[in-house]
Amino acid sequence: MTTKSFERRRILVVDDEERMVRFIRLNLEHDGFEVSEAFNGRQAIQRLREGAVYYTLLAHKGKAPAPTARPPAPPRPVRR
Repeated sequence: MTTKSFERRRILVVDDEERMVRFIRLNLEHDGFEVSEAFNGRQAIQRLREGAVYYTLLAHKGKAPAPTARPPAPPRPVRR
């Protein structure tokens, strides 16, 4: 594997649940990725500054907004 392709296989996994990060890490390593971990935003920024990370995976529990074909309309003024 060349250095360039190796760099493209580095992933930073960010989540506040340690079990989730470990689960994701094991699966990604099984698929040949080099994985760094962070458990909060501060750690994630530190890991990004430490070295080249090609991808960042943020595990999020909340409901993601539905994709839209166009940006939402601006709010209308309320008449009283």
